[in-house]
Amino acid sequence: MIKRIITALAIIACVIPPLVIGGYLLYALIALVIIVGGFELVNLLASRKFLSTPWLFLCFSIVVLAVLVPDKYSFSVLSILILILMATPVFYKKMTSEDSFYVIASCCLLYMLGVSFLHIYNFNELYIWYLLLATYGCDTGAYFAGSLFGKTKLIPSISPKKTVEGAIGGWVVGALLSLLFALFIIKDMNMLLMILGCLWLPITSQIGDLSFSAIKRHFHVKDFSNIFPGHGGFMDRIDSLVFNLIVLSSFMVLVL
Repeated sequence: MIKRIITALAIIACVIPPLVIGGYLLYALIALVIIVGGFELVNLLASRKFLSTPWLFLCFSIVVLAVLVPDKYSFSVLSILILILMATPVFYKKMTSEDSFYVIASCCLLYMLGVSFLHIYNFNELYIWYLLLATYGCDTGAYFAGSLFGKTKLIPSISPKKTVEGAIGGWVVGALLSLLFALFIIKDMNMLLMILGCLWLPITSQIGDLSFSAIKRHFHVKDFSNIFPGHGGFMDRIDSLVFNLIVLSSFMVLVL
């Protein structure tokens, strides 16, 4: 428990400056998450030993480029990368089509993560904090509610420790924290967007967590990596956030 708390505080200390300062420091954080997260996802493949590290680094660097270039170039950059990855098994027999599509899916997911983050951040930086409260407030609330009151298993085939009571507690804490932040800090947030976010983000947060747990269970691993003591890897820390960034960004497009 102490190790988890210390690691969590260290992560927070590293993340806050880029969010506050923005600019190239923020871009560096986005690049780091995409590249390291990409390696964590691909390392689950049994054929990873046949995929060279420089080649994968190039692939995920192109994803970073697609996220950071102006919008009119973004889709083209990603599309070219997808075509290259689809064609790779033709010329490199040790990479199967299944592996190719898994790498493509990983690239697309990380691309959506980066684009959604910048869409929200550039619209209003406070919306990122609103999102973080909904996401990690839910995570924390679910942990404590599950520890104190958890009896009914939620989906034991995917995540044996998660309980219905924990899920409800997480939803309450995530919804309440994000609502209070929207009302008293953001103040002028669109009412419909605020309601949708408060109601749905704690739910999609838990769906994201379970979805990535299903991926890990499929590949028979506990964590994506062991970068963070007590927490696992980058993707273990941002699994819920990936879903919520895309969901909130989509809500903003539909509502605003």
